[in-house]
Amino acid sequence: MNDTISKNLPNMSLFQAVVCHVMKQTQTAFPNKIDISCSTLAHMLIKQSGFDCDSPLNLAIEISAAIDWLEKAGLIWFGSHELNDYFDVTLSKHALAKLLSDINGSNLASQLAKATTSEQQLVVVKQLIA
Repeated sequence: MNDTISKNLPNMSLFQAVVCHVMKQTQTAFPNKIDISCSTLAHMLIKQSGFDCDSPLNLAIEISAAIDWLEKAGLIWFGSHELNDYFDVTLSKHALAKLLSDINGSNLASQLAKATTSEQQLVVVKQLIA
């Protein structure tokens, strides 16, 4: 990841991982809705991606903030929210249009599916929020 970004936005790698995970899950399930447990996602990120944290609960709170941001940015919709759990989450019309658009010869959905490194995730996140 770009050193300037990581210095100015220290939680950017977590944000990227959450955005990509949520968008992949909602894209795969679309048009069906999914439920997201921030606690379960925190444990997964700690195990798979090695995120360092004081406790999974603290990480779940940060994940919840990222999901709230996605909703406020108009990329997802959810039916209800209780503590760190989100219910009936789906792609918004805006996010679906972004994922189906062609960028550099391939659609953003296929780029999202292949985004495994921090750098690849950053490229996808930039396109989603542009």
